[in-house]
Amino acid sequence: MAFDTKKFTAAKWGDRTEAVPVPDLAAFFAEGDKAVIVVRALAGEELARANAAAENARRALAVAEGLAAGSEEIAAGIRELLGMGEDTPADFARRLAILEQGAVEPKLERAGALTLARNHGALFYLLTQKILELTALGRQPGKPGGSGPTPG
Repeated sequence: MAFDTKKFTAAKWGDRTEAVPVPDLAAFFAEGDKAVIVVRALAGEELARANAAAENARRALAVAEGLAAGSEEIAAGIRELLGMGEDTPADFARRLAILEQGAVEPKLERAGALTLARNHGALFYLLTQKILELTALGRQPGKPGGSGPTPG
């Protein structure tokens, strides 16, 4: 059985996505909208970035705390902003990066991902696990990516 590398490299690829129901967050969606968060598979580089997130966050924390030396208030603010402390598990930092990169709708930046993790821990893990499952399946051949919203 021969693998056709030319066909493989010429294929058009699209995101593998899934809408995950989040009924506990229904109050934060517009009336009439379904309470779902759409997540997608990560590309290899994004997954590597997420896997390196814990070490990168620890480095950023060390630099920031060095700059804030002498002011515990500033250092505490920096830790809060990063969502990291010296005892933060590496898996938590990794999953924050996974959710930031893999959440499609709504897009969850650091503050949103942290708020979700701190207030709905099981849902945070469910969403990041779904992103990892989609990532394991890979992107979909023959499914072009969207061009964005239609202009009004």
